[in-house]
Amino acid sequence: MRLVVRLTALEPGGVQLDADDFIVTGLGSLKTQPLRSSAQDIALRQGESLGTTLVFEVPDKAVALVLEGPGDARLSMGLAHHTG
Repeated sequence: MRLVVRLTALEPGGVQLDADDFIVTGLGSLKTQPLRSSAQDIALRQGESLGTTLVFEVPDKAVALVLEGPGDARLSMGLAHHTG
């Protein structure tokens, strides 16, 4: 799975971005870190933004996927979550 993520540093001291801080979790024991990232370890000052691509390997038909990032950030992924 390839995710394109855009991050903006809102904290006064900025943020340190490390692609290894992101994981994809799912039902069962699925928990995977990125295989590749277009940005590995970067410091962002307050107000700066960065677009990066994260590549994860997930099993076929994995369900209830969640992207977890630094600072307890979570993004639910999948059609069931976003459609009525």
